Amino acid sequence: EGLDSLAHPDDLAKMRLWHSEKKSGRFSNEFRIRKKNGEYHWFRFIETRTYDESGTHLRTAGVIRDIDAEKSAFRHLEAIINNLRDGIALINIIDEKPSLAYANDRFYSMLCIDANDTAKIEEFVNGVIKNSFGTRDITVLDGDKAEHIIKVCTTVIKNEGKKNNSFIAMFSDVTRERAKDKNRIAERKAYAETGIYDEVFTLNYAANTTRLV
Repeated sequence: EGLDSLAHPDDLAKMRLWHSEKKSGRFSNEFRIRKKNGEYHWFRFIETRTYDESGTHLRTAGVIRDIDAEKSAFRHLEAIINNLRDGIALINIIDEKPSLAYANDRFYSMLCIDANDTAKIEEFVNGVIKNSFGTRDITVLDGDKAEHIIKVCTTVIKNEGKKNNSFIAMFSDVTRERAKDKNRIAERKAYAETGIYDEVFTLNYAANTTRLV
């Protein structure tokens, strides 16, 4: 049987379009193909195609790999990540520019960003890399214009053998915690005025330090 007859109905048009590209180079894509037992598995196709100057096809060489177990493991991991309370984002540096490689659902909902708004995503990711090494707080307005304080923790991932590193950013809504901190400081100030406390501290969240008032 030809691949067309084995392809998953939802992948058939995509696969035909991919194979119809008449240009030389190395190409990779993933499709679901029906196996002999009738089950559909994900396969990764890697092809090197050669065409002459007139566009005549000369040769195609490639490999096909069953990646169904890999896909299943990724879907399981993604389900776990999407159930986390925190937002997670993987940011790669491509041509010296930050690019969002992956983000879970909580990232978009917590930061009130539309997953299809590429301009806003690019602006936000640039801000994270430019201003957030380590831990800091940012302020976000939700759909009702209510203010939320989001703690951003950024960690560098060193890519061995590559010029550019990647970054993992974790986002936690700490609005309630910060409100409690402010109330605690206000309470201590009030007590200090009555002589109950001799010293009152303020907190600097960005620098993670305290100082005497």
